[in-house]
Amino acid sequence: MNSNKKAFSLIELSIVIIILGLLVASVTVGKDLIKAAQIRGLISQLHGFDTQVNTFQLKYNALPGDIRNADKRGLGSHNGDGNYALEDSDGGDPDTLTGELVYFWEHLDNAGFADGAYDGDETNGLIGETIPSAKNTGGITVYSLSGVNYYHVGADDATGSPREANFIDTLVPEDAFSLDNKLDDGFPLKGKVIAKSKGSTTSDCKYNCASQVISEANGGASQIPGEACVLQASSSQNANLDEYDFETSIVRCQLRVQMQ
Repeated sequence: MNSNKKAFSLIELSIVIIILGLLVASVTVGKDLIKAAQIRGLISQLHGFDTQVNTFQLKYNALPGDIRNADKRGLGSHNGDGNYALEDSDGGDPDTLTGELVYFWEHLDNAGFADGAYDGDETNGLIGETIPSAKNTGGITVYSLSGVNYYHVGADDATGSPREANFIDTLVPEDAFSLDNKLDDGFPLKGKVIAKSKGSTTSDCKYNCASQVISEANGGASQIPGEACVLQASSSQNANLDEYDFETSIVRCQLRVQMQ
């Protein structure tokens, strides 16, 4: 019995393989474009925060979150202490998401400068409600250290009572470098943008975890490529030589960014 069925020719098979290859390539390129857009969005977001803060200071002659008479200026019922340092409710290490760290976003919102609505609620502490969502993932919080105010890219929802500040790694080293290089000098351990990492910590990353200097001891750095946020040039740290580990494709980095 004759059959009219024909096998695929080599040309037809080649066309199918080419089409499949193009589909795979388009998916990969699409993912890269999405990631690049997220990083550009995050850079624009941080620039936008600086613009909002500067505009607020021009209008109110005070820092959002820190303004003494916020309740008399239509900014809500929460007042700061006017010392130009963003502090939590106890004024010590910024280890809770309380006080001026949450009032900061509320004041920007009530002044009409923020891109979202924030509740200023010290008992809440959730991303998207008390602090803003970052354009990539996670949240962004603020705090002051030694009189210098910072954004921290890699905030998580606060937990406990009072609400403890939690932090998470949200960037692969290459993306952290891209952001650092655009905003500062591209070096992870010096300048106005400093890399942080949960590193080898298996428990929740609290403030003491997020504030520690990246090192081999805490797992944030390694001399072996592909293991950590920072590739350490030698057994001793060197801020001028140590760099972001581009061979690490795992999310390992947070960033502390100085306010402008």
